[in-house]
Amino acid sequence: MLNVGYYNMMMYDNPVVTGYLDKAMQSVTLDEAYRYWKLAQWDGSTGVSALGDEPIIWLVRLSNLYLAKEQLSLGKQPILHNASYEWALLTNIEEWTWNE
Repeated sequence: MLNVGYYNMMMYDNPVVTGYLDKAMQSVTLDEAYRYWKLAQWDGSTGVSALGDEPIIWLVRLSNLYLAKEQLSLGKQPILHNASYEWALLTNIEEWTWNE
């Protein structure tokens, strides 16, 4: 069951983009598929890129491991838990500093 819940949280629906994605998945050659993937991103009028609809931008994932240079101070971090999801790491971004 695609296009619902986690697979389409923004309820994105663009029939033109869907058509390109369908054609890419049905392509016989890799070059043909690439052509349709690129059109789905931006065809000059619409697409899922920043030039078009850009339905969602993932900034971070809580399940990832974050590494930073020692010079980056993340300030006083809140306690992160499963209910915090992706935005918890950024809650105090205005406190972040770079120390030489």
